[in-house]
Amino acid sequence: VKSPSQIDRVRKPMKSALLLVIFFNLGWALYHPDQIRLAWTENIGDMMITWNTVNTTANDYVGVVKYGTSSSELATSAPGFNEPSYTCFNKAPIIHHVLLKGLKEATTYYYCVGSEKYGFSKIFTFETQPTKNTYGSKGFRFGFYGDMGIDYSNFTINRVAEFVDAGKLDAVFHIGDISYADDRVHENKGTSYQDILNKFYNMIEPISARVPYMTTPGNHERLCDFADYKARNLMPYKTSDSKTPMYYSFQTHRVYFIGISTEQHLQDPNPHHEEYLDHASPQYEWLVKELKQASEMKANGEIDWIIAYGHRPMYCSFKWSGCCWGECESNDYHLWKNKITENIEEVFHEHGVDFYLCGHTHTYERTWPVYKNKAFNTGNRHSIEKPQAMMEIMAGAPGDMEDGNLKFIDPQPAWSTLRISSWNEAHTIPFENAGFGYFQFFNASCARFEYYKARTGELLDEFWLTK
Repeated sequence: VKSPSQIDRVRKPMKSALLLVIFFNLGWALYHPDQIRLAWTENIGDMMITWNTVNTTANDYVGVVKYGTSSSELATSAPGFNEPSYTCFNKAPIIHHVLLKGLKEATTYYYCVGSEKYGFSKIFTFETQPTKNTYGSKGFRFGFYGDMGIDYSNFTINRVAEFVDAGKLDAVFHIGDISYADDRVHENKGTSYQDILNKFYNMIEPISARVPYMTTPGNHERLCDFADYKARNLMPYKTSDSKTPMYYSFQTHRVYFIGISTEQHLQDPNPHHEEYLDHASPQYEWLVKELKQASEMKANGEIDWIIAYGHRPMYCSFKWSGCCWGECESNDYHLWKNKITENIEEVFHEHGVDFYLCGHTHTYERTWPVYKNKAFNTGNRHSIEKPQAMMEIMAGAPGDMEDGNLKFIDPQPAWSTLRISSWNEAHTIPFENAGFGYFQFFNASCARFEYYKARTGELLDEFWLTK
């Protein structure tokens, strides 16, 4: 039988070892990098990499990205910077950004993120953009949707991740309403708000850590003056002479992208109104300047396509206030629809925008080429030749906690090509038809679009467009 002193000598090392394990695991949890995401910049040799650590991260945590062209040799490292600490209902995580510069074109890079002192993530890969003013060997492929949260979205996230794994995507665009954390601010007096945001960005990491995840704000990002959106999504606004990350532009693969904000109230003194992109607003002035530059580049053969994207639609034909047919003609949503049609459609048409991508309505709808409610190039919805106007594609049903059980407006407007409810035909299964859009651009005159049902991979809509 061991004496008390002998037992104590055994217990002390065991206790010390246990404390060491607890300390190590706690340290890893505190400083472990997660929610990793990529974003393009204006320069084809750059890549912005962002990740989070929990809100107690030590002051001596210096964020670093290690990278290289081989998984066994991450020989280059780049330091970054942190977003200033902020609180929105509860304290936000520490958000780290690192800008990689001077990358080789059309090259696969391996990378990990973290800190020399506190450890790194696992290794991920991304592919850089092709030579400037080319489509590359595979053409240009991107997916898009708006309005995705942590509910009913697993099928979409998994299906899009499959496309990433198969090398079918160069980027993904999330066009507003990111996570729906604001719908849960009533839970636990708001303490779950940041938790929901963190959960969402971890859910999309199989996508966002592999391809650029480009965003625009939606109405569900409004809390705390869009603080979380601005901190977590570092889009290339400074290089496009925008004064705010809420709207920006960039070019890639001979496509000129213009991301607009349909949400902020820069000029309107009424806080319940959106900015409406009024002709006197800073965003409208910026937008016109961008469109003039894009159309000149298109005319000179420097780019081939102009794509604009923003959260709210110009055209939609479902029975709810976001579309404003019939029962909601006097409310602010109707005012918004009038304003976006009046102010933005005209300048889009004048400068030759090819597509406007949006969400907000939790359904899918595609227009014919349309201008001022008049449809053009009607006939075969699977083949659009020499379009005379812009097409709008609304993909607002990847899955979220809000009701997507919307009824159609009858009769279907002449400008509407196809409408798909997010629920099943019997209106009993939420987001049965949750899905995402998928674009492929091959050259200056040929593009293909597909809309996939995420649950099954079934192709629900498709068309070729030739100019």
